[in-house]
Amino acid sequence: MATPHSPTADDVRTMFAAALSDMYRKEVPLYGDLLVLVSDINRQHSIELARDSHHRVEVECHGAIRLGTAEELSTMRRLVPVMGTQPIGYYDLTVAGLPVHATCFRPLTTECLERNPFRMSTSLVRLNLLGDDDVLAKAQEILARREMFTPRCLETIKAFQSRPILSQLEAEDSVQEALQTIKWHPTSTVDLATYQALHKAHPLFADVVCFRGPHVNHLTPRVLDIEAAYSEMDRRGMQIKQDIEGLPPGRILCCCVRQAFLRYRSESPFPTLRGTTGSIVHASEHSISLPTISKLFAEKGWYTIRIILRQTPLRSAIPGTSTTVSSVAISSSRESSFS
Repeated sequence: MATPHSPTADDVRTMFAAALSDMYRKEVPLYGDLLVLVSDINRQHSIELARDSHHRVEVECHGAIRLGTAEELSTMRRLVPVMGTQPIGYYDLTVAGLPVHATCFRPLTTECLERNPFRMSTSLVRLNLLGDDDVLAKAQEILARREMFTPRCLETIKAFQSRPILSQLEAEDSVQEALQTIKWHPTSTVDLATYQALHKAHPLFADVVCFRGPHVNHLTPRVLDIEAAYSEMDRRGMQIKQDIEGLPPGRILCCCVRQAFLRYRSESPFPTLRGTTGSIVHASEHSISLPTISKLFAEKGWYTIRIILRQTPLRSAIPGTSTTVSSVAISSSRESSFS
């Protein structure tokens, strides 16, 4: 239990979400413009929001990262309790054509969600789907050498496990070290041939394996009117994916979330790769971020989609793999977990 002078886990999560947002805006300047746009749309649709600049809807609710090894995921599992989150659910994303499976680190109670709803989806790349034994061995060798957590971050994890009460200074230190773990590192750790082999198998393999550590692949604010936000993004000349994902407004009973993605390629942090002759090659096709907005629907939609998933057989979109609905584990948490 926190003392009157020590931050709670909810406080630390709030600090982390705010610091992550600041970091992401520096990495992806367009994201700052997106936050302003979303806030303007929300205030046009809610008198309550217009009066409260600290309303819960104004807090980014969702971030996502991708990891390379089970050891990295295990360490992340030890890191996140300081923020009051735990792994909830299992998601096999091969059904969507992505060679990863995932969990989501979430606050566990309605009270914690009310204080700060931020959650972090965390994917683990499935190297066994590479389909090339030589490339697989190379990827495993690269990841085995990688040390994505700073020594200080590992120290803060160990300290929290032995004494789960942090001072304000310790909490701030923990947040900063966690950010160092998931910041964008612009220089690749592999040669060009390795990058291209992994990218050919699937871009996510290159994204996960070829850098010093993971990065935020999207951060998501919530919008009350996604159609209005989408139109405004288009009017302002933002590069948008063609469609809003999810069913149209008239058919929301089978949909929990609708979302829209910006297309973003950074001007400067493309990976610098070493060619076979030692020359520097800029792999400008590597896209590092997809800023996202989302709109959440009611609890009824969540239970409907759970029923559909239980009744419908699913087939993997990754060649040579298969999955059944029983392997797509859906969290039994109520709608508040997805707030």
